[in-house]
Amino acid sequence: MTAPMFANLIRTREAAILLALACFILVLPIVNLFDSDFMRVSGAAGSVGLLDFLAGEFDVQRMLMLPMVVMIYLVADAIRTPIATGRMFLYKDLSRAVIIDAKILALAGVYALYMALQTAVTSGVYFLYITRFDYASGALLPGDARSVAADVVSIVGVLCADLVTMLVAAALATRFRTGIVMFGSILWLCLCATLPQLPAARYAVPGGYARLLPDLGLPLAMASMLVLTAAYVAGLYVYARRRFSRIEY
Repeated sequence: MTAPMFANLIRTREAAILLALACFILVLPIVNLFDSDFMRVSGAAGSVGLLDFLAGEFDVQRMLMLPMVVMIYLVADAIRTPIATGRMFLYKDLSRAVIIDAKILALAGVYALYMALQTAVTSGVYFLYITRFDYASGALLPGDARSVAADVVSIVGVLCADLVTMLVAAALATRFRTGIVMFGSILWLCLCATLPQLPAARYAVPGGYARLLPDLGLPLAMASMLVLTAAYVAGLYVYARRRFSRIEY
């Protein structure tokens, strides 16, 4: 059931917008034609590797928030619309637990495709364009182990935060209308952007562990971030599954 749902989702206008946003880095050569600090890439000679560039691009997309806003709407539409329009009867012969699992997996598949395309396009821009500049090393990894650790924690933090955001939207969509789902999920995105700036609150969101890396070290920072993400995901998934299972056809 997941494959047909994925096929339906990937044909939507929202999915097309999301995949277009995955190619956002293609504007970099145009932006560089102007004297602007927006998306400016710099560094010491030979210091910026592909992993650095990927981490920077993922962080730009995180700050823009637009890709996740589109993803939130896609989650709300996939889960809430059949409930709101009374189309749930089309699934009357199927377990509601199976339905919600298939929807979540299909949505995760769309997100995975978005991330894969973003990674491929960013890598292409790095090797075809960025390597022309002195600050690019042309290597996959930075030469400094601390930079590698920082990039890994940053990238994984973005992935974890996005995963939790999707589950927040899914949980809200089983109970509230689309407008409230959008508001609640965007509020969570704002918290993910704000809490890492507060020393006492950094432990509460996956993105905070990039700032905690110097204090915790790579193994503990990664383990703590993954455990926190697993706790969020498990709690939100159980809630969404239980709520969806109670919905009347």
